[in-house]
Amino acid sequence: MFRHRDQGVLLPFVLGSLAGVALSGSLVVQLPPSALQTGVGLFILWSVMATPPAFMRRSAAIAGGISSFLTMFFGGTGTFVVAYVKTLNFPLMTLVATHALLITFQHGLKTVAFGFLGFALGEWLPLIAAMMASGFLGIVVGRHVLMRIDEKWFRVVLNGILVVLSLRLIWAGAVGLIGA
Repeated sequence: MFRHRDQGVLLPFVLGSLAGVALSGSLVVQLPPSALQTGVGLFILWSVMATPPAFMRRSAAIAGGISSFLTMFFGGTGTFVVAYVKTLNFPLMTLVATHALLITFQHGLKTVAFGFLGFALGEWLPLIAAMMASGFLGIVVGRHVLMRIDEKWFRVVLNGILVVLSLRLIWAGAVGLIGA
């Protein structure tokens, strides 16, 4: 699906991601993940239900910076990044390919940052390899489904998934805040 990507958002997103990872690397142990989860969940829910903020439509660098900052605290921010990519109104294949490319770069940067912060990646290599293999399998299956699905239906399903995932983030964050 690489040929379907939108090249224009890649460099600004990566540069913003570098800034976000650098900033969060200095704060990674100081901010409560529960508060960030709740905030991101509310933001994603809002971006599905309302008009997405102008900065998300105009700046891949800002979207990359914010999402990379957040991913250092609680893991995957794919929902945040897809909320950004969705605002660009790309055709279906471009939306999916661009999102995948942005997330790949973001996870690569995060991995390097955690290595610099002293995280021992070596002991996790079997799990990382299994995750990469299952991710690749998901890509192969997902591509076949994607080529057969109606674009309007895809966008409805995507919004539904974003709502469910944002509610899960809000719930997890609230439970963490109440328990803290």
